[in-house]
Amino acid sequence: MNASILSSLNGKIVSMLTIGDRIKQKRIELGFSQKDLAHCVGNVSRAAISLWETGSTKGLKPENLLNTAKCLDESIEWLVTGKKTTGDINIESSNLPQKSKNQLLSIIKAAELGKISEHDIELLSSISKYLENR
Repeated sequence: MNASILSSLNGKIVSMLTIGDRIKQKRIELGFSQKDLAHCVGNVSRAAISLWETGSTKGLKPENLLNTAKCLDESIEWLVTGKKTTGDINIESSNLPQKSKNQLLSIIKAAELGKISEHDIELLSSISKYLENR
């Protein structure tokens, strides 16, 4: 099995799907081609989707992350963490600093209302970078 998907933790095998793995998994589940998803996200190519899915790119722009979540009918939290919630967003149990948790919850709420600001996108970008470097 792909080494990037599995990791050993105290002798137990733990699933370690990446954002790219989750994008690909959901895209295939929905019957979308990479080209279909690129068109839905807007302003990205099929090749960009391929790079996201294989982890060959260092980052996913916040606006593309938001649009990808919408296209795949998933939460940003699920794309970033792989954790699904039922209704309420469960970020409180994460290892993020409290200030980042509050900012992320605020951004997600704004995105769900379609009212995300440039400032929100910058905050999401910094939180995303923090998560990538953990």
